[in-house]
Amino acid sequence: MEAEEGFASIKNHIHFIQESKWIKKAKNHCEMVNLGFKLLVSSFLAFWGNYARNFVSLILFCERFACHID
Repeated sequence: MEAEEGFASIKNHIHFIQESKWIKKAKNHCEMVNLGFKLLVSSFLAFWGNYARNFVSLILFCERFACHID
C-alpha cells in the first residue's frame, strides 16, 4: 500500500516537473542533467527518506563533475 502511494506521489512529481517552467528554461545539456539529478534525488527521498542522505552527496558530486568537464 505504501509503495503504491509512493509511486503515485513520484508520478505526480514527474508530471509537475514536466509542466513546470524548469523544463522550458533548460536551454543546454548541463541544465537538463541538473534537472535529472534533482528528480533522482527527490525520488530517493520519497522512497527511502533518511537513508537517501548518503546517496545525495554522491549524486551532487557527480552533478558538479559532469557539468564542469570541457
